[in-house]
Amino acid sequence: MRDSLANQGFAAANGLSFLASDETVHELLDSRCVEDYQDAQKKLYHLREIEGHYGEEHVFAIDPHRITSHTKRITPARKKTSDSPATKILQTFFCTDTTTGQPLMFTNGSAGKTCTSATIKLLELMKSTGIKEGLFLADKEHFTLAIAEWFSQNNGYEILMPAPEIKKIKELYEIQNYERKWAGYAIAETKYNFNESDIELRLIIQREGETAYKYKGFLTNSNKDATYLLSDSYPKRWTVENFFNFEASHGWDRASTHNLNIKYGKQTIALIAQAATYQLKKKLPGEYNKWTAKTLAEKILTDIDGDIRVAQNKIIVTYYGDHKKLNLKDNYSDISKQLTKEGINPRIPWLLDYELEFRFK
Repeated sequence: MRDSLANQGFAAANGLSFLASDETVHELLDSRCVEDYQDAQKKLYHLREIEGHYGEEHVFAIDPHRITSHTKRITPARKKTSDSPATKILQTFFCTDTTTGQPLMFTNGSAGKTCTSATIKLLELMKSTGIKEGLFLADKEHFTLAIAEWFSQNNGYEILMPAPEIKKIKELYEIQNYERKWAGYAIAETKYNFNESDIELRLIIQREGETAYKYKGFLTNSNKDATYLLSDSYPKRWTVENFFNFEASHGWDRASTHNLNIKYGKQTIALIAQAATYQLKKKLPGEYNKWTAKTLAEKILTDIDGDIRVAQNKIIVTYYGDHKKLNLKDNYSDISKQLTKEGINPRIPWLLDYELEFRFK
């Protein structure tokens, strides 16, 4: 934004001694490869796990996220939704924790990448971090033999996904013996095999209604109770949609290139920024900590009155007035002392080893 510090001569306060052009940033991001950025994601996951950013249930949501792309390359046009026009897109595949809604990691794919291969790559990336178990809440797009085989071969990893409305599955709905759970709701289950495969999944069917019935099937390799899976677990899958709605402005709402090194780099840095703002939002009063990333940037990071100066070995940032309703003073006064108390060096190495100090007036 034009009024941000970086465009008013205070670029050093943001960690750079120069104003970076798009070309410079692209060259910087392209100097690293996809594997480097995946290693960074894994390290960030471990740091966030230590900070308690994830729940203890190990219930995760996985979902493809298609981003409108403005690349000049000739790529296949796809529809994000059935009623939207076909556009160029960049495919991303995310995993989030359903307890806190926070992202664990992601992977990208070119326009021709299938959901199956990208999902397996994401699962392997998570497994390499040391995550030994988890229930993954998926979508109909994950209904493939290859994904079912992966989960059958990796003990501790469970998948729960809605069954597609194909003839083979729909024919099983009405012939089951249903157990009534409460008024208008009953559950039945049977076994399901992919064609020409010995991999066996549980097909759990929920029936709604007392006279006219509606059926919905779910496939899983989990041994957990069916009611727990359908009523307690699967509704949490929508936390991944909330993540896209609230946090996409960090760097997951548009793409300007299909260079995967650059895209992995930008979006991995966005994960770091999102983790930092998550910690900030936890300190804000209740009416503010549900803000979207865009609103947070507009109302706090660029729209609070203040000034900046250097005195001795400190960079002093003074805020006026607006900070009161956000309780910033209670959390960020004497920040150097707070960091020292937590065993963190308060000196900022990329800012000439100066300390940062916030003042509130």
